[in-house]
Amino acid sequence: MRAEQQRLRQDYLHAIASYCCVLVDLPQQLIHVAHIGDCLIEIQRPGGPINWLNRPHNLHSQAIWQEDVSGIQASRHLLTRSLNARRFHSPECLTTHFLTDARLLLCSDGYWYEHLHCGIDLQSVNDDASVLTMAHGEPTVELRSDCANLHEFPFSATSV
Repeated sequence: MRAEQQRLRQDYLHAIASYCCVLVDLPQQLIHVAHIGDCLIEIQRPGGPINWLNRPHNLHSQAIWQEDVSGIQASRHLLTRSLNARRFHSPECLTTHFLTDARLLLCSDGYWYEHLHCGIDLQSVNDDASVLTMAHGEPTVELRSDCANLHEFPFSATSV
């Protein structure tokens, strides 16, 4: 990842990004996640509460999780870790079980913060609002987004 990050210097010197990469190991019923920035991963069982697997890498992540939203709107975009061309940040990695009746959601900050946390209608959010949804055993992945900021890499179970 460090070598690929260095290639960004040529074309994206001043850009920053957040990412979340997920590898679903169906035979072992595991999810392997690498993330950096403010994209979040959620596992949700039918009728159950949201179970966030990670926390955002921003200055106000503690305040957000403690339900203190005063003053966060403008400064929540200050990332403490990001993908950028100037400095390499190792992604945070985790592995967890993928329950057979659960669905997995990969969310941009506009989706998880503005839409889910603040309750703003998807058509009214100010930030990009994207969510990629996968259900255990389902052959398709659902993408809802107001911009092109999610990418799915197709592969077969035999290529893993």
